[in-house]
This record gives sequence, structure tokens and C-alpha cells, in this order.
Amino acid sequence: MRDTPPPGDNHAPADSVANSLVVCVAIVTYRRANELAGLLDALLTIERPADCSLHLIIVDNDADGSAAAVVRGFMERGTEPTRYVIEPQRGIPFARNRCMAEAMAGNADVLVFIDDDELPSHQWLARLVDHYRTKGHQLVGGPVAMRAEPTGALAWSQSLVFSSIVAWANRKARRSNRRAERGSPVTVVTNNWLCDLNFISDKKLAFRTDYAASGGSDAVFFRDAVAKGIRHGWCPDAVVYDRLPRQRISLAYQFRRARAQSTNNFHMRHPAIDPPQRLRTIAVAIVRIAIGVIGIVLPVNGAASLVMGVRSIGWGVGRFDALAGKRSRFYNLSG
Repeated sequence: MRDTPPPGDNHAPADSVANSLVVCVAIVTYRRANELAGLLDALLTIERPADCSLHLIIVDNDADGSAAAVVRGFMERGTEPTRYVIEPQRGIPFARNRCMAEAMAGNADVLVFIDDDELPSHQWLARLVDHYRTKGHQLVGGPVAMRAEPTGALAWSQSLVFSSIVAWANRKARRSNRRAERGSPVTVVTNNWLCDLNFISDKKLAFRTDYAASGGSDAVFFRDAVAKGIRHGWCPDAVVYDRLPRQRISLAYQFRRARAQSTNNFHMRHPAIDPPQRLRTIAVAIVRIAIGVIGIVLPVNGAASLVMGVRSIGWGVGRFDALAGKRSRFYNLSG
């Protein structure tokens, strides 16, 4: 693998502070220089966890190293050790696995993921680490809310869709918090994620690279980790905020995303399909499509109904795709 630090690490190794928890915050990025710059600026101002040695790893999944200038500017201002590497093998799971390898090479105790198009709340990292230390969970997740202000002016149709997406995303975050309060499990994915690296190493866990084009490798990782006995939990106070790119402010995108997620989910749960399972899946898919249509026509869920309805239809169509043997190709790895 080719490393191109811009130039090199900017501080001593992160494990140089004796008797402290070594926390590695990792960011995977691909041609999102503006979004990455905003995230790095925000990381300069968040509350630091107590008694921790903190360092950052930025893995650029662009072989051309398009994030180098942004990272260089951050390293000139930042105080934590920062490493920038290029993972030329395209696909999110390849980049996530590179993050894990780099964190382990730096003797980190825990690895934290945040997406390059998100922003952390002020106490995000401190809350995650505190939960890890006090609750005994080896894998910790937190809610992803959405800011109500779009970037730039929107047409009225985009404003309608954007408002519905915000309402749906925040509703989803609240639902995850309520599930955790009841003691129900919540799937932990890498948009807000902390994991014990000793567990990962001991159990030989990795992100499945056969999900590079379809997406969902973090959900598969969670399933595999649970099967190997990981203790997982949810920290409702560790909030990050999604920033929605303009190209995602469309019902077509929401439909495609839900369709791909449904197809992936089905194949993960049902590697083999018997006739009764096929009939059950068809029935449930038809119901979900009908519910989606009703949700669009009758906004029973308020502002969230529009996007919830479209995604419900996409979910049902994705089930039919899975029954037909189709696999999602949601991510274009050739561009």
C-alpha cells in the first residue's frame, strides 16, 4: 500500500503518553474536500476525553490523493498526531480495513469512526469514550441527527424533500435512542462507531470486501461481531450531525438507497430461500409498498411521511430484487 503523508506525521506517536487510553479517530474520505475540511475544523473544537492519548488517521480512498491539501492545512493547525494515507483499492470496506490496520500499528486501544460528511457535537467523542470506559461495551454507537439548515438555496421542491428527510432522519435517531432505553439492541454502523481493537484483533474481524459495491459492510461487521460475542451498546448523548449533499436531496436517491439496503439486508439474513420464505417475503414486500403509497398520499407521520413512504416503496422493491437473485451495485467503484 502507498502512503503519501503531506508531509509525514505532524507529532510524536500517539502511544507516547503513558498509562492513558489510546484513542484513534479514523475518517475515510473520497473526493469530498469541502466536507472533510468542515469535519476537521469541527474536530479542533470538540471536548477531548479525559486521560486519553488521541490521534487521527485519515484514509483517502482516492488514488490521486485529492484530500492531501486539506489534510496538510489541518496538520499545520492541529495538536493531535495525525496520519494521512492513501488506500488505492476502491471501496469503503478496503478503506475501513486500512483504518483498522493503521490504528493497530499505532498501538491504539480503541478505534472511532465518523463519516467525512458529518459534524460531531461538542461532547461527541468524550461521551463515546466515557460510555466505553464505564459500561463495559466493546462496541458503542450513537445517533446520527440532521441539521435543519441546507447548504445553499433550494428550489421549493427540494425544500419540501429536504424538510422530509430531516424529519425522517431525526425520527430515526429518536427511535434508536428509545430502543436502547428499553434494552433492545441497536445495530451499530460506522457513521458513529467506537470499537475495542483488542476484540477485533483477537476475533480476526474485518469489513467484508465483497460488499464494496453494494454497501452494508458495516452492518455485516456488526452481525459478525455479535456472533463472536461482542458486548455492544448505545450512547444517546454521543450525537453526530449528517450534512446532506445536494445530490441526495431527491426522492429518487432515497428510493434507490432504500432499495439497495433492502436487497443487502435480505441476502444477509437469508442465504438460502425456501418456498415458504419466498411467499412470506412477497407478501411483506407488497404490504410495505402499499404502506409507502398510503404514507405519501396521507401524511400520517407529518413532515417525515413523504420520505418514509418513498423509502418504504424502495424497501419493498428491493425485496423483489433479492428474490430475483439480484445484488446491489449502489456504489460505482470505477469513477
